[in-house]
Amino acid sequence: MGMARPITVSLNSLVEGGGNTAMLKVVVARVYPLMYCVKENGRTSFVSEKKWEKLQREKGRDTSMEDVYNQVEKEVMEDERKSLLGMKRKIVREKDLAGIECGEELLEILSGCEDPAIMGMLSKEQVRAVKEARMAKQEEIRQKIATEVSLRVGDRPVQATPVLKVRVVDCQDRGEGKCSGLVTVWRPGQMWMDMKEGICVGLTGVQVARMAGHTVHLTMSRQAQCEELSTAPNKTQTGRTLSGLQAVCQAGFSPPFNELDLVAAVLDVGQAREGSFQTVTLADQSLCGVKLLVWGGVT
Repeated sequence: MGMARPITVSLNSLVEGGGNTAMLKVVVARVYPLMYCVKENGRTSFVSEKKWEKLQREKGRDTSMEDVYNQVEKEVMEDERKSLLGMKRKIVREKDLAGIECGEELLEILSGCEDPAIMGMLSKEQVRAVKEARMAKQEEIRQKIATEVSLRVGDRPVQATPVLKVRVVDCQDRGEGKCSGLVTVWRPGQMWMDMKEGICVGLTGVQVARMAGHTVHLTMSRQAQCEELSTAPNKTQTGRTLSGLQAVCQAGFSPPFNELDLVAAVLDVGQAREGSFQTVTLADQSLCGVKLLVWGGVT
């Protein structure tokens, strides 16, 4: 029968419990900041990358805790250095790299070779695999340091998993914005970390987690795949627009995805309360003022 084009479906055709999807041709409308799913003392919470780094050093006020962290970090990095020095150095030729797809194997070869020109011998897919393997290695080292520090100070280690959320719309969407997808990516690889708004991608094998109004919540499973497409996106459906506070205060104001971008001056920052909202008063050149409620407070 020969090669055939993959079956494609639209976001508004998906239903909850339908299993893995066929290919979704979508435009990346929004890439949200990286979050961490933190599990501690039987409780689960989602925190920003900045808050996660703060949690890792939340006992840093104690000099002894800071010393322990620095000592463990030094020991772990020294062990990594010794393992690299112990590797047998060898000359690698371009034909030796052909056909190697495993990022960890490629990273090991690069670490054991002193020739800086070897990176130029790799294909785009191999370079991407090396970046993902290096990122995974760095995350492994961070977890190793955090676990060892927790053991030395007598605390249970805090477990955290990076998670990225991306808003997408159908490539064939004409700008009505009636349906969008919110893709959750656990432990995002380098491709997702480098994802840019406005590009077209093909998502295959995505799972529908739930439906909420005009938003389809999707999850990238281990079997799911993502590839960048050459299709030219419709800029009107994904582009960001700065909103003025005067327009925001008008009745019937409805920004895309119920999200808005604005530039304003901070007039007042209210008192932060744990487990509640912190009020921030804003104003712009129109002299209109609004109160922004920030859950958990400004960090």
